[in-house]
Amino acid sequence: MSQMITDLMNNIYTRISQMGSAISKLQKSLDGLNSLINTKIEELVQTTVSMKENNEKESKTFELILRGYGDAFLQEINRLKSNIGLKDLDELVQKLKKISEASEEPLKPENVDLLLDEVLVGIKKLMGPSGEDPKTDAPTAEKKQGIKGQSIQPEGFNQASPPSK
Repeated sequence: MSQMITDLMNNIYTRISQMGSAISKLQKSLDGLNSLINTKIEELVQTTVSMKENNEKESKTFELILRGYGDAFLQEINRLKSNIGLKDLDELVQKLKKISEASEEPLKPENVDLLLDEVLVGIKKLMGPSGEDPKTDAPTAEKKQGIKGQSIQPEGFNQASPPSK
């Protein structure tokens, strides 16, 4: 029996040492796997950082290229605009606007009526004496001017018929 116990103990001891050896090999494999995983993660991080830097450089390059295209496009539009006279047309429109603004005051109805009255008086004076004295009979703009904004009706014209041309 003592032999059996010794064999059993040796057998248990052998199995425990085999398990210890297997555990030690497993620990070495796990350490190798952790090292490999850490290396791969570092490579992945470096690749990602490199891709980000390349991406930023490319985006700046494309931005510069697009800006160059945009500037060239605007220059071409301005060249075409000046070639077909749009700048001249714009200047002409601005000048016409200034002329229109300047002519608004003299072309108000009360000013036009005064000017027409003066023209008619001048025409009557030029026509000469027709048996009446044009100086005394011809009313002047000051005499005919009524309430402000009221149109002045020259003599010989009625409101129903426009003057003949």
